[in-house]
Amino acid sequence: MPSVLSKEEVNTLIESVDNLKYRAILMTIYGSGLRLGEAARLKICDIDSRGITLKFSLILIE
Repeated sequence: MPSVLSKEEVNTLIESVDNLKYRAILMTIYGSGLRLGEAARLKICDIDSRGITLKFSLILIE
């Protein structure tokens, strides 16, 4: 069973990352609930910053 982090733990984790790029990636993964593989496949064109939405395709690997 996966463990759930408290809000304080999440804030501590995010604030511990000094690099803005990595912090943004971490916040995107956490805020959207993406899996690491899904986040790795994201492209700039998948992000709608005005509508605050992400678009990604489900790719099944056999």
